[in-house]
Amino acid sequence: MSTKDGVLTEKITAWEMAIGTYRITGFLQEDTAGATRAWVDDNGTTRAATDRVFRGTTAWDDAWDHLAELRDIYERRFMAYLKTLRGGPP
Repeated sequence: MSTKDGVLTEKITAWEMAIGTYRITGFLQEDTAGATRAWVDDNGTTRAATDRVFRGTTAWDDAWDHLAELRDIYERRFMAYLKTLRGGPP
């Protein structure tokens, strides 16, 4: 659970990739109104992973599935970054 301006919200980390100081984290967060959003923290820059807002009884499941799809996209970026560290082509 995390707080923002004294308001409690649910938060769960779905996945994380890290090499050295470079880190990508995907997480879900639910606000007090019950809306669930997917977020990505790309090496310190947090942004909405999508403009979709998930609501209802399946909100966490739907957002989790969506974030899993995004993991595949970010995994490619992460691997490209890793190749640059090793001196290979991007």
